[in-house]
Amino acid sequence: MSGISGICCRNGRPVDPSDLDRMLEAAAYRGPDGRNAWHEGPIALGHLMLWTTPESLHERLPLVDSTARLAIAADARIDNRAELIPALELTERARDGLSDSAIILAAYARWGEDCVSHLLGDFAFAIWDERNRRLFCARDHFGIKPLYYSHQNALFAFASDIKALLCLGWVSRELDEESVAGYLVTLFEEDRTVYRDVCRLPPAHTLVCDETGVTLRRYWALDPTRELRLRSDEEYAEAFRELFTEAVRCRLRSAYPVGSTLSGGLDSSSVTCVARNVLQQEGNTQRLHTFSATFERFPSCDEQTYIRTVLAEGGIEGHLVPVDCLSPWQAYLDSVPLDEGPYPGMTFYVVWGAYRAAQEHGVRVVLTGHCGDSVVSHGYDLLDHLARHGRWISLWREVKALLPEGVPMGRAMKGIFVDNSPRWMKVIWRRMHGITDVKRLLGDVPIAPEFAERTGVLARLRAADRFDSACRSPREQHCLGIVEPLFTLGFEADGKLASSYTLESRHPFFDRRLVEFCVALPQQQKLRQGWTRYVLRRAMQGILPEAIRQRRTKSNLSPCFDHHMYHTDRQRLLETIESSKTRLSAIVSLRQLAELQRKCFSEEAGVGRYWKPVWTAAALAAWLSSNDAAIAPQVQAGSCR
Repeated sequence: MSGISGICCRNGRPVDPSDLDRMLEAAAYRGPDGRNAWHEGPIALGHLMLWTTPESLHERLPLVDSTARLAIAADARIDNRAELIPALELTERARDGLSDSAIILAAYARWGEDCVSHLLGDFAFAIWDERNRRLFCARDHFGIKPLYYSHQNALFAFASDIKALLCLGWVSRELDEESVAGYLVTLFEEDRTVYRDVCRLPPAHTLVCDETGVTLRRYWALDPTRELRLRSDEEYAEAFRELFTEAVRCRLRSAYPVGSTLSGGLDSSSVTCVARNVLQQEGNTQRLHTFSATFERFPSCDEQTYIRTVLAEGGIEGHLVPVDCLSPWQAYLDSVPLDEGPYPGMTFYVVWGAYRAAQEHGVRVVLTGHCGDSVVSHGYDLLDHLARHGRWISLWREVKALLPEGVPMGRAMKGIFVDNSPRWMKVIWRRMHGITDVKRLLGDVPIAPEFAERTGVLARLRAADRFDSACRSPREQHCLGIVEPLFTLGFEADGKLASSYTLESRHPFFDRRLVEFCVALPQQQKLRQGWTRYVLRRAMQGILPEAIRQRRTKSNLSPCFDHHMYHTDRQRLLETIESSKTRLSAIVSLRQLAELQRKCFSEEAGVGRYWKPVWTAAALAAWLSSNDAAIAPQVQAGSCR
């Protein structure tokens, strides 16, 4: 990913270019191929270049159109270039390798703020409109490309990295207590960060900054009422295959060797096999690189049997990356920008190993199968729907087909019944078993009671619980699962890690066209007779090896993780927590955290349910330790020079 940044003074006073220089320097890792800036009066735009697409090799940003009096800084890959170029009458210019940012600028000149409705792809950009004296910013549909901003009095600044904003004297490092509380309980908001003065532009939103203030607008949302009706399973499979192939093809556009993460699962294998086929069909002589994590010391984690099945079909240069020797906690400390905020993910070491190997082999673009199961959907929401509507025979049949051999039907049916029983019945059952409302909502989260009270986190959890219960249709649940703010956080962390290895990660399943198609599918195309992601399995017939296409199981990474946390990372993690105890004590219940640590480290196997709250607290401690001013008094916002 490239990086962008900028400053706008809403009262018309000139911006000090040295402020922009500091922002660019703070995020310099994003621009190994060039750094440029443009400023004029109250506006300054900066760009850090990472070459990936053929067009980017000759691109210079920020791009200025003096005739239209527009300037743009963009981190973008536009996928519907073939449609936009003739529509915008850019055919002649396209012969010279028209850049994606030039297309965006032309789209804004033609359609104004509605230009985002015409764009497909991953993008974050800012356009200075001199005629209207406004700054227009936009972020793609799923937040693949990051964009943060801060607005204090007459000053407005934006950047691809939070640290590029924190280097400005008027942006405080004081934490946003409500966001920190939300982090501890895994309750994230799409527009907030852990810093009080730094906001996130949510996915599928635009922002306008002018003399009147800052205005946000949502330009796209999934439609949970739309249902697609085709004539047969074959038509659904064919339509999915066409959209998925196009999503992969768009993300193969690169001036450098392309790679793909390959775990041996259904999602990453589908991306890999389709990408290989597309490259071969287009006559590309370069073979697709794949990067696969291996766990030879932990056979239950290892997927090499499935990985080698894909590699055996040829057309791929496979790279096996041993990650069972990597320390999960050390990899987290080395790969996550600690000044950006804590991140709850515990398996970052697997991606860390793959991206490091990709850089070693000259790859700059890496495709992933990230969260394909959420986009296509396992279809489990159908079970809740059947239970709520009393369709017990259909429910029994689906559950029986889903369960592995030896798993009692009664246990599964009981769980579904409890989950979908009326609220009053759940309340009575919890009282009978001594489960308080606080215990149900917080579980093992070691949040300090005073901090929980001050931030109102329990009220927010109750509101979220009521909202989830109100979502009755499986399609509504499907939509919520795709636009979950935690995904945005994951994309941002993944993108920063990729950038640190001179890479751009791309996610074919998060193509707007494909996502809209999957959400609109009938439930029977998601779950059918025990087969999850039914439409994907049918669409990949003849493309995926049968052993993977019909695979029902998934490896468990816990044995490797537990071993390293007990033997390798234990002391370092405890030292991280100890080093921030004073700051942590205002947020976390140290007594409860110590008890969780005791349970985790009582035996090598660990206790799975306790790792997450301990890791979450340790990640918070690492962030606090690296930010001395994180809980400093408020800083007075500056003024334009």
